[in-house]
Amino acid sequence: MALGWDMPVNVLDLFTEFRNLTNGKSLPCGNGLLGALTWFGLNGIQAAEKEGMRALALRGGTWTSGEKSSLLDYCESDVTSLVVLLEAMAPQLNMPRALLRGRYMKAAARIEDNGIPVDVVALEQLRRHWTNIQDRLIELVDAEYGVFEGGIFKAERFAAWLAKEDIPWPYLESGKLDLKDDTFKDMARSYPQIAPLRELRVALSQMRLSDLAVGIDGRNRCLLSAFRSRTG
Repeated sequence: MALGWDMPVNVLDLFTEFRNLTNGKSLPCGNGLLGALTWFGLNGIQAAEKEGMRALALRGGTWTSGEKSSLLDYCESDVTSLVVLLEAMAPQLNMPRALLRGRYMKAAARIEDNGIPVDVVALEQLRRHWTNIQDRLIELVDAEYGVFEGGIFKAERFAAWLAKEDIPWPYLESGKLDLKDDTFKDMARSYPQIAPLRELRVALSQMRLSDLAVGIDGRNRCLLSAFRSRTG
């Protein structure tokens, strides 16, 4: 799509179909191309070599003529491996359903390619002042709890606050407080005064602007991981 090529009418995604065929099974070599080839007893590029080529591609240019040649050979090896893999998988495929899943992958690819428009100017302002914003959030919320020190959540201070409020809190087998977000979420249902502290912890852990990938066109893009993630 980045090259402006037309989207094919029919798409057969072998990653998706391999996931479908092996769902719930133990895969000793994973569910990537190498794992699928191994599952069907086929040979492919060595894992270490594949990782090396992927790292080279992700590094970005400029590449030497030798590196360019190696990258092209690597891409060709993937294509030829897919042909062999398709021949092995074909007897087990439900083609109408496989093509339906392929249609979904086409839609997912378009969504990823479109991305989400981002106010780049506002984003840059947020990034510039993000530390101050975090500090201010902590200052406002932690005034009721006193469990942060230098911007860091302190378990011992939280334990003291729980004792003062007479709130029984779950412990781990290690004897330490269970500080997982699911625990905070559950406890906030019974003790609403915990909710603001939980929301603050979530905001501080998840709102990482440095991780927001925005292209030169001002659009944020993410990998949807269709048929890979549990929700997918």
